[in-house]
Amino acid sequence: MKTAKADQIEWTSQVADVLSQEIAELSHRYLVELDALKNATPGSDAFIEHRAEAIVALEWIQMKIKDLLKEMERLEDTWPD
Repeated sequence: MKTAKADQIEWTSQVADVLSQEIAELSHRYLVELDALKNATPGSDAFIEHRAEAIVALEWIQMKIKDLLKEMERLEDTWPD
């Protein structure tokens, strides 16, 4: 259920900008770890470490995306119909 429109329109916010930047950085980190994972010997310590780092990056990306979606929903409540 949407709340009443705010008096001032917000098209973006500092929170949205920061979250977007964090998502981009985490996405880059994930791609770096994925590339390293592809070049590691399966079962090696390096493979296990890069796999774990890639999984952690994905989990952080998921959390940041959820936060960004909430912020976008909050912003949308200020937009004209």
